[in-house]
Amino acid sequence: MNDIDNIRRCARDLDLFLSKIERDYGLCISLHTSDAFLEFLKNEQTHNLHKVHYCELVKCAKHSTSPCMRMQRFVTASFDRSPEPRFGRCVFGVDEFVIPAFSRGKAIGFISVSGYSFDRAATLERAKRLFGVISPDVEHAVAELKPVAPSPETLRALLSPAADL
Repeated sequence: MNDIDNIRRCARDLDLFLSKIERDYGLCISLHTSDAFLEFLKNEQTHNLHKVHYCELVKCAKHSTSPCMRMQRFVTASFDRSPEPRFGRCVFGVDEFVIPAFSRGKAIGFISVSGYSFDRAATLERAKRLFGVISPDVEHAVAELKPVAPSPETLRALLSPAADL
């Protein structure tokens, strides 16, 4: 088996591992990277996009992908200064837990557990700025966001092996 085949096998194993964690713990997990080589692996992954209904609506809105991609690059770069996994809020008001992935001591991306809104009023305010008027679909999608997440310790224990891969 050559190196590319080994990388593809590892990517498939990582995808299966993340899928099992999602099913067993009811999480929404996505993998983000700015590293060009790992972009290739996204073709082997099903975890390269958020599967949160609100996020899907946001992605359909005009010009909404660019702020999301900029934020992903910012989050990745922030791990070089502060490597600790943490909760944060995306540019569209969704709260998520992020854990870094490093290669050769440099942050190359992160794993995200998303689909939370710890402050629905703030999430709705950001949605209003994006969409102008909050439609019933958007209001329903925000209501679907979970108000409580597993502890950072639990998420770190579940995702550290995947981030190490």
